[in-house]
Amino acid sequence: MAGIVLGIAVLAWILRPPGRTVVGVVIGVDGDLTTVASFTIRAENGTVLDFVPDEDGDFAFDLPHLRVHLIDRSPVEVRYVTTDDGTLLAVGIDDA
Repeated sequence: MAGIVLGIAVLAWILRPPGRTVVGVVIGVDGDLTTVASFTIRAENGTVLDFVPDEDGDFAFDLPHLRVHLIDRSPVEVRYVTTDDGTLLAVGIDDA
């Protein structure tokens, strides 16, 4: 039984979403009506983070919807990885 539990734990660790997660409010969106080149959030701890969306990201909504979050200040959850050059690459975005 312990082996099964350990196996499930290892599988869950392997299948976890990549990178880190942060929750915050959108304070800036760079792009046009149909695309988003980058966006900025203020995390719950006050840290300001600039993200570039991954072209193959797993987003719960179309990226221009971030402008709604910019206006109404409803929080988002961003899953991201840091690239070798320090860019924060958003690999997933969801309503928080």
